[in-house]
Amino acid sequence: MRPTPLLRLLDSPTNVLLLAVFVDMFGVALVLPNLPFLFAELGGTPESFGVLSSVYAIAQLTGGLVIGLVGDRRLGQKLSLQISFLGAALSYAVAGVATSLLLLVASRVIVGLAKQTMTCSTALLSSLTDEGGRTQALGRLSSTMALALSLGQALGGIIASRYGRRIPCLAAAALFAADIALVQLCLPHVAARGGKGGGESGGDGGRSGGGSLASYNQLLGLAVDWLLVGRLAASRGEGRLLCLCLCLATLNSLLESRHRALHLPVSAVLGRITKTCLASLFSKSVPAADQALVLSVLDIGNSAINVVAPLYGGSVVGRLGVASQPLLAAAHYALLLAPTALVVRRAESEAARRGGGAKPKEL
Repeated sequence: MRPTPLLRLLDSPTNVLLLAVFVDMFGVALVLPNLPFLFAELGGTPESFGVLSSVYAIAQLTGGLVIGLVGDRRLGQKLSLQISFLGAALSYAVAGVATSLLLLVASRVIVGLAKQTMTCSTALLSSLTDEGGRTQALGRLSSTMALALSLGQALGGIIASRYGRRIPCLAAAALFAADIALVQLCLPHVAARGGKGGGESGGDGGRSGGGSLASYNQLLGLAVDWLLVGRLAASRGEGRLLCLCLCLATLNSLLESRHRALHLPVSAVLGRITKTCLASLFSKSVPAADQALVLSVLDIGNSAINVVAPLYGGSVVGRLGVASQPLLAAAHYALLLAPTALVVRRAESEAARRGGGAKPKEL
């Protein structure tokens, strides 16, 4: 009997993992847009919603460290992924039936502690692929997540408008329960490859540190947002700060092979500042009456980029080799720098003419 396309799809462990991640991110996207409204329905205020977000962030940092340290050594990658799905299923089920703010906050603590999908799925994908195909596979993983988030958010809004805010939460819980079964039945057990030595494919080294690395990036980004971006923008101006960050990002990529210990924190800091400056400058360049529409279009564009960029990067790096990645990154930063500097300069000149010759610090 000739196998169906679905059976052929499930014959590949990599495809099974990508399908599981798609279902995961689709379930997340069903819930996230509805959380603020559910929070308000239970008596929360816009000011106290920040507490809910902070509680989740703290739980996620803690969970990332724990999963990163013990996931590969004791639990195994497959079980770690199933625990991530189980925590999400329990969390969203609690959110779907929550009758108080305390239960809603508890649901966010559960999902923050248990759900470390990116860490677990990346570790599994690294074990399921060889070095030659890993870059392309990771690109597909990122694209799968971005596509699922885009589709899930749209459907989540439609479901909530017709059936209420709680139904998307319960639907997401059911999807995560199905994900646990999918992984159990179709994904093989993955043993750690190699000995106890370090490296990406050996022992505990590269994979078990994923959660710690993610937590480190989040903490570093939090510190940059709170302590650094505002002061630098006030002293240098957002436009010039953006150009400076792109210059430093180009240099950082070119020198990556010579300062690997510093590359990650420098890249994280520059990326966070760049993202914040771009968002601020964009909001200032759009009339207030049109901001909602234009920001929606921007979100759609960002979603499309999140789908296309990993595929593009995986294809290019797959052809030229992983060693070419720093040079490729530097080239793309340089290409982005040229039009950015031109736009910033023109905006400064126009603002200076309107202000009687004073040099502005912002667009």
